[in-house]
Amino acid sequence: MKRIGRILVAALFATAVWTSSAKAVEGWFFVTLVMSGTQDAGDTYVNLTADSGAFTDKWFKLADPIKKEGLAIALTSIATDSRLFVRADPDLAPPLVLKFFIVK
Repeated sequence: MKRIGRILVAALFATAVWTSSAKAVEGWFFVTLVMSGTQDAGDTYVNLTADSGAFTDKWFKLADPIKKEGLAIALTSIATDSRLFVRADPDLAPPLVLKFFIVK
């Protein structure tokens, strides 16, 4: 019985370690906006390149709560040639921007 208990504990530990390391990388990034636009379904997308090199020329969908304001920020960024500071998850499908700030 002790052996079965040890195997069960080891299996649960391995599962916990594996699932915690498999989480998507969500974080804050300084980025340059390459392009921005909307699709027929009303979703807003931005093409971003991270200053850190974490991603280059990658399309992100703006999260629903920020899609209208995010488009305004994106257009302002393009017009003023400003960088952005975003909270994003580049590993989701589609990659997602959760927060969006303009930086001078």
